[in-house]
Amino acid sequence: MAMLVWAATCASPGETAVRRASLADLEQRVDLSALSISPDGRRVVLMTYRPRYATNEFAGELVLVDVATGVQEVVSPAPSRAHSPSWSPGGDRLAWLESAGDGRFHIYVRALDGPAPSSPIVTANVPEQGTGSPGMPRHAWSPDGRAIAFLAGDSRPRADGSERFNRSFEVTDGNYLAVASPVPSHVWLVASAGGEARRLTSGAESARSVEWSRDGRSILYVTQPRAVNGEFMRMSMRETSIKRIDIATLQTEVMVPPPAKLQSAPSVAPGADRFAYLRFGGVDPWSLPRELAVVPAPAARSPESTGMLDRDIDDFEWLPDSRHLLMTGPDEDRQALWLQPLNGRARRVDIGPLLHISDLTVSRTGVIAFIGSDADSPPEVFVMASVRARPRRVTHFNAALADLDLGRTETLRWSSDAFSPTGVVIYPPGFAAGRKYPLVLNIHGGPNSTSTGAFSLFDHILAAQGWVVLKPNYRGSNSHGRAFQGAMIGDLGAGPGRDVVAGIEALKGRGFIDTSRIALSGWSYGGYLSAWLIGHERGWSSAVIGVPITSYLDYYNLSCCNVWMDGMLKGSPWVGDNMADYWRNSPAAYMKGATTPTLILAHTGDAVAPITQSYALYHALRDNGAPVKFVVYPIGGHSISSDPVHERDKYSRWIDWIQRHFDAGPAAQAP
Repeated sequence: MAMLVWAATCASPGETAVRRASLADLEQRVDLSALSISPDGRRVVLMTYRPRYATNEFAGELVLVDVATGVQEVVSPAPSRAHSPSWSPGGDRLAWLESAGDGRFHIYVRALDGPAPSSPIVTANVPEQGTGSPGMPRHAWSPDGRAIAFLAGDSRPRADGSERFNRSFEVTDGNYLAVASPVPSHVWLVASAGGEARRLTSGAESARSVEWSRDGRSILYVTQPRAVNGEFMRMSMRETSIKRIDIATLQTEVMVPPPAKLQSAPSVAPGADRFAYLRFGGVDPWSLPRELAVVPAPAARSPESTGMLDRDIDDFEWLPDSRHLLMTGPDEDRQALWLQPLNGRARRVDIGPLLHISDLTVSRTGVIAFIGSDADSPPEVFVMASVRARPRRVTHFNAALADLDLGRTETLRWSSDAFSPTGVVIYPPGFAAGRKYPLVLNIHGGPNSTSTGAFSLFDHILAAQGWVVLKPNYRGSNSHGRAFQGAMIGDLGAGPGRDVVAGIEALKGRGFIDTSRIALSGWSYGGYLSAWLIGHERGWSSAVIGVPITSYLDYYNLSCCNVWMDGMLKGSPWVGDNMADYWRNSPAAYMKGATTPTLILAHTGDAVAPITQSYALYHALRDNGAPVKFVVYPIGGHSISSDPVHERDKYSRWIDWIQRHFDAGPAAQAP
């Protein structure tokens, strides 16, 4: 492989050498998630993950942090597969889930003034895929702290005799990798001190979240008519509802009937009989911004929208007064924080230089905590004493990356059709005006996602090679409001492609881009747009295309996200004249004559972007004479988030492919 930039810059005597970001720094980073603040606001608990290449895992630890002093304590047993920590109402105990590795999970409870637990309070089956999703909690403390509600999947029925070998199952909208029909997930209850668990729901319906009522007599849960795998998005839009079950009588009632368009679990206000949740704003889960809905009282049944904010809401939390909520969501080049009153307009909360926040959590005393980062600093835990306070950093997990020599980051704005997209530009360290630099695009996936100006280690590693990096937010990104996000409905490639090319032209106008050396790259939808662009434009130096969609017909028929296309392409390809739209929006339709040297990266077990599409792209490019290399990772999933060895290999091949073709000389014709 080509030599990558690993070296430090020169330093004067007595000064500390400053080095550029490199692949070696992947080993130094600490990923943070699942942040939760204690009821009194004095401590936070979170998951930390560090890459361990010798065992090829991201080793997790459940860490307790004192907000005032920053003192830390690891509270999960070692080795740990802990996740989803939660505080007891009194703040004296922690509960978390621990993967057992055999299709089951344990619930642990630890008293914070006592020894670490030696055994779980209950063991249950992992809920089936599709019965839970981000923002859908799978366990919750009762208000008095005496019980924990949780989700568990049904056990599969056992057959006798020769039927025990019969593994046939019925396919509905499941993905092509399914090997069994999913079974329902149900709401269970167990004493927080341990004991036998009691199942509260039963039947074919499948539960997706749990949340207690304020009085502790009932549990709110999101439910769908049957257990699903691939069709969870269709159900989210059309068939999912919010129900309440009385713990004593097991009587249920519908709180929000279908179509609830649920994107998150309901969250009960801390001091009032109302609850809020996120719901989809359009004809499919992702084409239009998600909005916050509030059910003002248990008997109301009809939610009221707070949708005056024209932004896609990612997360929300109640404030202690039960009359205001905090919301996070992308806003052009950053992830913003808003204060939303029940009646009135949302107001931006000042979070200083931070450009990305996640894992929002609020204490009963009004202390706010989140994971945040700015342009030059990796994610850490921050707290705010109130919505008027400035964020204060309380952890330094990523201190090893704090002294890297990083290039400048700035926001680029341009015009494309009737829109004004934005993107993020990362300059190489030591950037000098008057010189010419190669340009590398790193196009985000989603498509309802956003590239922000916050610290991104891989983008800084790209820039450290001496390249300018552009991360464009094309139409369909969830960063510019309803019109921008919805503009890609029925136009999945051409419009976003024009936005990307217009962004390149705007950057070229600055005068420092070597127009003969421009490389495309992207993962997931970023891979789709990279494939689209090599089929429509010539003169790219190279392309790196990761887990792409290249045929929407294959995507509809095989992917776990297949029915998403009902909204984005206005119906099934098998109905009416819709097949033409599916092919018109597929990059595979435009590979004739494509010549861009392309590296394709894919996973054998990817249920989101089936690998069949990468095989088609490989053959299309090879048969048209384009230099192409196809590398497959024999792993599941759509990302390599649990596999540091393959992650490092992916990034190494990514950089090497681009560098090799930059070194080969100018492309025939720059776009």
